[in-house]
Amino acid sequence: MTAPKPLAAPLASLAAPTPISAGKRRVYGRAWHLVVGSVIGLTIAIVAEVLRVLVGTNEHWLIEGRVYRSAQLGPDRLRSVVVENGIRTLLNLRGYAPDFDWYQEEARVARDCNVSLEDLTLSAGRLPPPKEVRRLVEVLDGAEYPIFIHCRRGSDRTGLVAALILLLQSDADVPKARAQCGPRFGHFRALSTARMDEFFDLYERWLSSAGRTHSPELFRHWLLDKYCPGPARAEMEWLDRRDSFPLGEAPALHIRIHNRSVEEWRLVPGRDVGFHARCILFAPTGAILTVRRAGLFEATVAPGESIDLVFGLPYLRPGHYRALIDPVGPRELSFMQSGSEPLELEFDVRE
Repeated sequence: MTAPKPLAAPLASLAAPTPISAGKRRVYGRAWHLVVGSVIGLTIAIVAEVLRVLVGTNEHWLIEGRVYRSAQLGPDRLRSVVVENGIRTLLNLRGYAPDFDWYQEEARVARDCNVSLEDLTLSAGRLPPPKEVRRLVEVLDGAEYPIFIHCRRGSDRTGLVAALILLLQSDADVPKARAQCGPRFGHFRALSTARMDEFFDLYERWLSSAGRTHSPELFRHWLLDKYCPGPARAEMEWLDRRDSFPLGEAPALHIRIHNRSVEEWRLVPGRDVGFHARCILFAPTGAILTVRRAGLFEATVAPGESIDLVFGLPYLRPGHYRALIDPVGPRELSFMQSGSEPLELEFDVRE
């Protein structure tokens, strides 16, 4: 029997690690420290930026030297931004609010720095009314630049307007512009603030249905002539208008609502989560007496169609009353707050 051949090297020598020189250990150590330092530095930078956006002033240039965006700033910081950047117009998206300290302080800065103050009334929880959209375009066309835009946190309403400005005044495409209304600036598509995203969804659907691609000129046309706040556009009329009711008769208000929007309305049986209408009844003193809802049944109203509804009111004492009727969409989307005219009626109850 032939004896086995010896191994080329003892097993011990195969298992033994190759010694690393002191020079290589120093190189590896420096590389490791560089990696760790880079990770720590990047983490600190990210945390600092998150804090600046979510709990800080959320300040950024949208278009360098032309449009600056931020949260609501205190008077000292606002004054510094205006002076240091040569701001000529302050665009406040929180509405005219002379009874609030923040507005008074901003007005004083505008006066002291000799800059214009423009007010727009937008909500982070509602699609912007068409009238305010047209007003925004008017302000952007006539403003002296650089301009400074802000809401309270600088994320939702400011993000919407920042994206709108890019689509109007730059060659940015829709996805790039929409990034201004995203997590990078503190906006998240959740709950009521998703309305900001739905605004641009409407534009993209319109582009797709028309077979067109975005351009600043086309976006301007959509804003001024085609924009409709989702389902929230209606026209109402009385079917049986009465200015007085006898004592002892429960008033009934008969109306017809026409769907003038770009979306269908879906009514849900027994619940107010779908489309319906509400009637706010005001007592002779001016206080709200009751709120009644109609349309809590199953139905679908396509654009261009209409639906008839009846509000049954309670028995009332003699006096002068006022009723205000407003269609309402899912998630308590008030048509009145989105720009549609409510239906109003003043009537008497007489003995």
